Amino acid sequence: MGAQFRTTVCLAVTGAVFLLAGFRDRYWPGHLTLDAVSPSQKEIGVAMTFGLFFLGAAAFRMIRSKPQ
Repeated sequence: MGAQFRTTVCLAVTGAVFLLAGFRDRYWPGHLTLDAVSPSQKEIGVAMTFGLFFLGAAAFRMIRSKPQ
């Protein structure tokens, strides 16, 4: 397992976590969090944007990697 593969997997996992957090805040606000205040739509949008960015970076790295 090379360094590039580990980096790609970490990017994909990070993106999935951010997307799951955004969906959790959107459809199940206040649960599985230490903050009792419901997040705003802007905060949810930022979390989901980060998730899509990290997943896109992982996908780009997978597409652009050299076959071994």
